[in-house]
Amino acid sequence: MDLESLYGAAEWLFPCSLRCEGLLSLDFYANIILSILQVIGHFLPLGSNGPSYNKLLHKLTITHCFGLVLYSRRSWLIKMTTILRTLLLHAVILCVMQTSGVRIEAVPGSVEQMIEMKLNGTVSLICRHKTAAGTDMELVWLRNNALVKLENNNRGDNSSICVTPLTHEDNGAIFTCQRKNDTTLNDSVTLNVTYASETNGSEEFDMEEQETLVLLCDMYANPAVIVSWEFNGTQLEHTTGKVIVTNDGFTSKLTVDKLDMDLHRGTYICETNSPKHGKQRRTFSVRVKERTTRFPVMPIVAGVVVVFLTVLLAIFSRRKKIAKCFK
Repeated sequence: MDLESLYGAAEWLFPCSLRCEGLLSLDFYANIILSILQVIGHFLPLGSNGPSYNKLLHKLTITHCFGLVLYSRRSWLIKMTTILRTLLLHAVILCVMQTSGVRIEAVPGSVEQMIEMKLNGTVSLICRHKTAAGTDMELVWLRNNALVKLENNNRGDNSSICVTPLTHEDNGAIFTCQRKNDTTLNDSVTLNVTYASETNGSEEFDMEEQETLVLLCDMYANPAVIVSWEFNGTQLEHTTGKVIVTNDGFTSKLTVDKLDMDLHRGTYICETNSPKHGKQRRTFSVRVKERTTRFPVMPIVAGVVVVFLTVLLAIFSRRKKIAKCFK
């Protein structure tokens, strides 16, 4: 409904007899129509992408405030007739606007713009498009602005897609349904895939002094988790002496350089705390022993091989002299 149509409606609903003495302009009556449409529109929403009353309202201003006072003095019959005609006009406009809306519904889920689902779950998105009788409109689906391939029989007024199983990559994905020939009629939803970190469990480590200890703790989750580390019941800071704790958003890593048997053996605990999935703990039992002097096997083997080859070569070079000795 453009500005010209709105003025035309105002002239039809409010004839010249009401705009007596030229004190009430078309702006005033057009604003009356828009005000009624706006109020009723709050109780009868047309969808997130339908024509907006506010856009029309911004194009007009009430420039004759005193006109409302004159209008209120008119007879009760004229007032009621005008109101009924205005409501009738609204009903016609509402019907037209409703028939051109595009709306996405989720099963299971809701019609909210953000759909929360669990990892490995299934969600079906249904795009409902209301058109006038006999009108054939084709719908298309987009995933993060990339076209989704649909069967020919799945492009009509009730087009649907199924996402299963939901993966980490589906978190934050935006699905949009729109008319092929009119992209202004569309609706979008965003998937919020929730999942917990895989923290629970235990590991054992046998280490020697002067070695480097590296412990890994999974923290990949949605919503994000808070990670904390303990050593023998004492909370560890991110950097404490030779102990360094870092994370990349996926894994929390604790590193201890040059292990000391008296200082670093014991139980390390990684704890993740999620507002949705609660607490999880992973236990690392670290045993540290004195560094042992290992027998240098490889150097000795290498020396023996060299000596053997040298002797063999010497024998081969003197084979004739050695042969004469046995004659």
